[in-house]
Amino acid sequence: MGEAADARSTRSRDVKVSRVEGLRRHVLHARSESLPSLSAAFGGDINTAILQSSTAGSARALRLGPDEWLVVTVPGDTADNTFRLGDASRTAGASLVEVTDRQHTYRIQGPARHRLLASGCPVDLETKALREGATFRTLLGRCEVVLWADADAWNLEVWRSFTPYVEAFLAEAALSLVDRL
Repeated sequence: MGEAADARSTRSRDVKVSRVEGLRRHVLHARSESLPSLSAAFGGDINTAILQSSTAGSARALRLGPDEWLVVTVPGDTADNTFRLGDASRTAGASLVEVTDRQHTYRIQGPARHRLLASGCPVDLETKALREGATFRTLLGRCEVVLWADADAWNLEVWRSFTPYVEAFLAEAALSLVDRL
């Protein structure tokens, strides 16, 4: 894999992978009766369908299960949003835990982004059902990841301890795409 295996700078004419720095992440667990007050605190309806996400400004709440969300925010932009959500979770009997240092985020852009991820992900990322707002847990190679889509990219959340593996995997997959073009 050598020197080319660095996903932080992987780029070809059809795909670009970059690590996104400075995001904050919180895991929210809540019962359905607390969702109206939590949505008000978040600034947007978090009671979306499972495997969908909602936004409030630059914050995104990824609904991963019936009672679980990953809330991704940009410090400074939405810090008040997170504090309000934290206050609301205490009064609503919900749990909000910061996991910022646990994960890294990679942004995968370009027309070949679906093919890049398909090299190690069992989910068909090109279906119409997987449009902006889609989110889910899946595997990339042998590593569990969370994928979420925005208008022009896939964002990949990976636990910090798996980042060397994921970076090497993505870099090799990008080189393979170049060979097939």
